[in-house]
Amino acid sequence: HPDKDVRLADASGLFLVVTASGGKLFRGCVYLHGRQIMVSFGRYPETSLADAREALLHAKKLVTQGINPNIAKKEAAQEACRASIKDAKCVFSVVCEEWQKATSRKIKSSSALQRAREIKKDLLPAFGSRQIASITRVEITRLLHKVQSRAPEVAKNLRTYLQDVFEYANDIGVLTTNCVPPRQIIKK
Repeated sequence: HPDKDVRLADASGLFLVVTASGGKLFRGCVYLHGRQIMVSFGRYPETSLADAREALLHAKKLVTQGINPNIAKKEAAQEACRASIKDAKCVFSVVCEEWQKATSRKIKSSSALQRAREIKKDLLPAFGSRQIASITRVEITRLLHKVQSRAPEVAKNLRTYLQDVFEYANDIGVLTTNCVPPRQIIKK
């Protein structure tokens, strides 16, 4: 009957549910502490039969360890989400923006504008999308020397900003070291 979902069973305990609207979903049942748990394994054809069978085996292994596979899947998704948020928070542009917001009230608005302009022109193109922990002292030195040849005062400012951004990253737990070179690398 087209108004009802149809189950097509697989020998492994897996089944394909063909919904009344035409969707195809892999499902299976496992038993934890005597209770039946329905577990979803993905939509066909995005999920292959082989992958669905493997996912069912994994769910059965979790059950033997006393773990509800649905809760384990949800926790894994939440952990992946937390990791991606942490990764996003570790991007140089994000840390730099947070540092600017945290410190802009302490300086004159004209200084804050100049700082934002210099960061946007030289630091964000070089490091903006990078994980802050991946930026090396050699790269910073190279950038500062390049800017110094054009604008020595801006190079000094950039080194100071970088020093403060990296210290801020340490303070919020994103980094454990500060790789910004000392002031002496900028020749007077």
